[in-house]
Amino acid sequence: MENSQIKFKLKDVLSRELELRGMSLSKLAGLCNINKGTLHNWYNGSAPDARTIHHLVGLSEFLKISLVELLFDKKENKKNYHPVIDTTVLGEGGQYQISIKKLN
Repeated sequence: MENSQIKFKLKDVLSRELELRGMSLSKLAGLCNINKGTLHNWYNGSAPDARTIHHLVGLSEFLKISLVELLFDKKENKKNYHPVIDTTVLGEGGQYQISIKKLN
């Protein structure tokens, strides 16, 4: 995935996970302490931005899925797991550079 151009799948993952849990966006927002408007925007296809990206960690932890799966709908194979991601993604309004690095 390094330096590749891929598209966010956050909208699809949120839709699937809400359906699996029988949960509304409002309830998920409350449980994850995320603004309802932020989740609504993501659910409707907007990409996370600098003001909202920090909420992705809590959301992935609550849903018990990795950030890679949450953002790109790609399950990580533990044998091929690489903790460093440096990628350009297409989102609403343009391209975004995302880097995720394991610190310890």
